[in-house]
Amino acid sequence: DSSSCGPGGSAYVPQGLQVWPNPATEAINVSVNFPGQRNLVLRIIDMTGSVVNRIPIEDGAHVVNVPISQLSKGMYFLSISNPEVREITRFVVQ
Repeated sequence: DSSSCGPGGSAYVPQGLQVWPNPATEAINVSVNFPGQRNLVLRIIDMTGSVVNRIPIEDGAHVVNVPISQLSKGMYFLSISNPEVREITRFVVQ
């Protein structure tokens, strides 16, 4: 399965977007590491594909604390993108 391999066949581990704690109850910390990128948008997407939160990120390298206590329990996708980059990970609300 080449979809999980990076250059040279090594496993690809996303470095630009990390989330913790996972699972979470009150808030998540999101590490954004896209140096030099601007005008990024962080989106929380539920399992139906609906965007439930949208957070503009001006600069591509910092940590954002995102409250999630208003979200129902379950799995969500966390997407960050601009016209040049896009990365997705997932997290669970308990």
